[in-house]
Amino acid sequence: MILNVNDAVILELTDLWEKGFGDTREYIDLFLKQYAKSSLVFTDGEPGNIKCAAYLIPCKVIGLDKPAYYGYAATVLPSERRNGIFKRILSEMFEFMDKNNSALVQVPAEGLFDYYYRAGFTDFCRRKRFIFEEAEPICAGLKFLPVSGEEYCRLRNDCFNSKGCVQWSKEYVDYALNEIKYCNDICGKLVYDGEEYVIHASKKENELTIHETTVPIEKLKLFSGALLKYFNVDKIISYYPENTCGDGAVEIYALGYGVDYSSSAWLGLSML
Repeated sequence: MILNVNDAVILELTDLWEKGFGDTREYIDLFLKQYAKSSLVFTDGEPGNIKCAAYLIPCKVIGLDKPAYYGYAATVLPSERRNGIFKRILSEMFEFMDKNNSALVQVPAEGLFDYYYRAGFTDFCRRKRFIFEEAEPICAGLKFLPVSGEEYCRLRNDCFNSKGCVQWSKEYVDYALNEIKYCNDICGKLVYDGEEYVIHASKKENELTIHETTVPIEKLKLFSGALLKYFNVDKIISYYPENTCGDGAVEIYALGYGVDYSSSAWLGLSML
């Protein structure tokens, strides 16, 4: 069922989220208190007896002539897992998509792709992985600056506008950036020679993983020396749409229902 979200229900959803994911109340509040009311919330029961919930965030898929949603933060009470509750909610989601001529995209957690395939999802977005270890000469003049939600949204939408690219409203870009900062990931704006680019990355030990950037792949190679030095890492791993020129390993990233696979599809700024 689709839940009518009010303040009292948010308290119950917060408790479910905390038990399901183990996140802090502060982190949970980032989404539930500001964005749950503007999302579609599917649950297995009425308020007071909610054991499973999933949030569908409205988005736009370039080239798709119908509404689309991104599936986010689906969780089941630990004591109720493996009894088919979430599978029933997925069936309700698919029924909603069919009835309302809409599409659903999802980034499954690691190890759950087969589960989503069996439920009815198909490939939607693959991404290509590039690795930079040998630094180019330091690129003088490259700056790394803070970025606002408005700037990120504008630069991202200008870059990722081919068939299958997922675009968000500023409202949800603001949330994604707040989530990124809360998780101690890196998000900012690269400025070089009058051009501006955005970057979302995470650092682990001696590696920098760039989950999304509007820097063209050939420019990223030019910037690699400066980025290796700035972030004090030995390796950069960067992801791009599958159709990006160059030799890189391709992997499935996002699945869809009611939307076809495209080699130019992109869903880098996903909330996991």
